[in-house]
Amino acid sequence: MEGALQYGKVGSKLRSGVPVPMLVFFTAYAGIKFYDARPPSPLLLTAIFEDVLIPKIAQDNNVEIKDIRKNQRVEVEVSIDEILETLNKQYSFNLFCNNNAEHQMPKREWIIADCQMLVDKKESEWIVKDSSIRMFFKKYDNILNHFKEICSDSDIDEDQPSLPFT
Repeated sequence: MEGALQYGKVGSKLRSGVPVPMLVFFTAYAGIKFYDARPPSPLLLTAIFEDVLIPKIAQDNNVEIKDIRKNQRVEVEVSIDEILETLNKQYSFNLFCNNNAEHQMPKREWIIADCQMLVDKKESEWIVKDSSIRMFFKKYDNILNHFKEICSDSDIDEDQPSLPFT
């Protein structure tokens, strides 16, 4: 038989497969939030605020987030590259792709688009357009709900595919 494997046991295993416990996949993929589809803006912005801005505020200003008053605004300067690197290391397939830029998630253009929306909503301002930004951090009861509200009336295209009708 042409294309048959010399070792019958190996061929048998390849044909029938080998069961792998789901726990293996849960462990390996549990922290992955971003893949090749653009996430909804509220989720990406929440990740930026929680995983980039909050640690940066604590480090740069030597202040605990719990010490910031609810109506207080803290300005945080951050580069798009810093946001990209932090989120890529924490929440993407980076570990599996050996820092391959093609597989870098989230994509730079997604971050820039969402940061531009924050600029349009007066919650940030560009220091250098598409490169570094000054974000205005405020405490919210629920940061995700805040971003849902400000994104609900934005014009950002979430790349929702349309269904062809025949």
